[in-house]
Amino acid sequence: MGKTDFTGMCGRCMARPPRFHRTVVPLAYEYPVDRLLLGLKFGRRMHLARALGHAIAEGVRSEVQRGRMEMPEVLVPVPLHPRRMAKRGFNQAEEIARFIGRAIGLPVLPGVCLRVRHTRMQSRLSDEERRLNVADAFACSESPLRPAIVDDVVTTGATADAMAAALISAGAEHVQVWAAARAA
Repeated sequence: MGKTDFTGMCGRCMARPPRFHRTVVPLAYEYPVDRLLLGLKFGRRMHLARALGHAIAEGVRSEVQRGRMEMPEVLVPVPLHPRRMAKRGFNQAEEIARFIGRAIGLPVLPGVCLRVRHTRMQSRLSDEERRLNVADAFACSESPLRPAIVDDVVTTGATADAMAAALISAGAEHVQVWAAARAA
């Protein structure tokens, strides 16, 4: 398994190191970015996925050019449970991942992982409740060795960590997490 990059890691992650190895999160979840993400996720303003994907792609390019990271093999969007997908009609992480993939030339593999357990919305839960809510919520088929998980927002990292655990169990060696924004 690859070495975790602790550069810029928050205190919470230092205390309980995540199973993913690297993050790229270029924006802060504050005004106006929070409005863009909410507009995409709940307002069905699909054109916003392009701007968010572009921000992530630029953050990735910058990190690669500076020699701080290597490109993964594929992008794996955080999946929605089928019930939530039916209700929302689209997966915002998958939409963002498509734009990133086009911008930097990586394939997007939305079927690699499934959300096998319906979970509550993370936004209303405490840190510990978030971790428990998504524990064992993902199952992955055979994983690429170097995937990057794509999501819209990282708050506690619980979703990314749970998904990284599933990818590693399926054979991943180095898991990155890419998201548009980080919430405090």
